[in-house]
Amino acid sequence: MYVKTENNTAVKYPYSVYEFRQANKNVSFPAVISETILNSYNIFSVDYADAPSYNEQTQRVEHDTQPTLVGNSWVLQNTVVNLTDAEAQALRVSRAASVRVERQSLLDACEWVVYRSIEDSSSISDEWKAYRKALRDVPTQEGFPFTVSWPTRP
Repeated sequence: MYVKTENNTAVKYPYSVYEFRQANKNVSFPAVISETILNSYNIFSVDYADAPSYNEQTQRVEHDTQPTLVGNSWVLQNTVVNLTDAEAQALRVSRAASVRVERQSLLDACEWVVYRSIEDSSSISDEWKAYRKALRDVPTQEGFPFTVSWPTRP
């Protein structure tokens, strides 16, 4: 995507090559317009700033809507914003639900061990008991639902 500028100030973003051609209908351009040609008309490509580090439990990243001139490049910056209490709670609830779905999937995947022990009138091995208990205990782990230590399947 491009930005149209005047005097090192963004006047239109986003700006496309199509819009550039429409604004310059009386000029013959090659099929693929080079950056050099675009730059001579004050049209510049826009880079994206690296994602900042942030705490996903309490913050989010917002992308600026207008690029800024950084050195010789037009860049869309990122801003770290603190979540409101309601947003943080909604995120915790959503993450917890996702982790519980994954946990249930893992429990379902080893139901055959329980069924086989019932059919054979045999006991479930200690490894399988420990694994299934560890899965059931996932929500009690410190850091849940953002940090989960999944047990190893026997």
